Amino acid sequence: MYLNPDTFGLWSPSQLSTELWLDAADASTVTTVSNVVSQWNDKSGNARHVSQSNSTLRPIVDINVQNQLNGITFDGIDDFLETSSAFPIGGNPAFSVFSAHKRGPSFNQRFGWGDNVTFEGATVLGASFAFLGAQNFNAAIQPAAGSVYLYGYTKSPNAINITSNLYLNGANNNGTGHSTGYPNIDPTFPLRVGRLGPITNLFDDGTYFEIIILNSNASTTTRQKIEGYLAHKWGLTGNLPSDHPYKTGAPML
Repeated sequence: MYLNPDTFGLWSPSQLSTELWLDAADASTVTTVSNVVSQWNDKSGNARHVSQSNSTLRPIVDINVQNQLNGITFDGIDDFLETSSAFPIGGNPAFSVFSAHKRGPSFNQRFGWGDNVTFEGATVLGASFAFLGAQNFNAAIQPAAGSVYLYGYTKSPNAINITSNLYLNGANNNGTGHSTGYPNIDPTFPLRVGRLGPITNLFDDGTYFEIIILNSNASTTTRQKIEGYLAHKWGLTGNLPSDHPYKTGAPML
């Protein structure tokens, strides 16, 4: 059962300086019209809400779909949400990305920012991360269709992707065969959820539970707190490694 961190003294991302924090479990942040999502509000305090003005391109709310909490599900055809202004992480900075996601029957998670047409974009592709055109950072393991999982990516500043790290369910998931170019993210484009940048035919048919983005290279302690928070909230403690510090108890304040 999910315990509200504010009520029970548990740690949550509110203790961090986040660039973006989307939480489908918080119904007060999700605006719906006839059960389709017109806006999903950012809890970071930066007002980087993601929305969709076209009613035919909106995802749906799945009620009590994971650990008795809601998720937001995309159709894999044309649904997506996006920020109304540019997402500010650009160039080759430090940042970290975390999510709780259920892979759809056909596609894995797809969200990111920057220009993925001219190859200056940062993109989550399933359990991998890509600076399209500059380099791909391949995951050792990709989640199976229908599986629910925790994703993490941490990156230091001015780094090639091979010096970054991928995590799947709290364990290192670095693959091989990475390209070694230096990324240069274009910070003049919005962040999109459920769709890769301006590319029109790459959508996601999965369910998003939570997305957290930091403008720093998360330390091991911070990463593990985020993983523990997400795992206990979304009923995914069984996914964590046996030696994870929050395998049996959620992080506390």
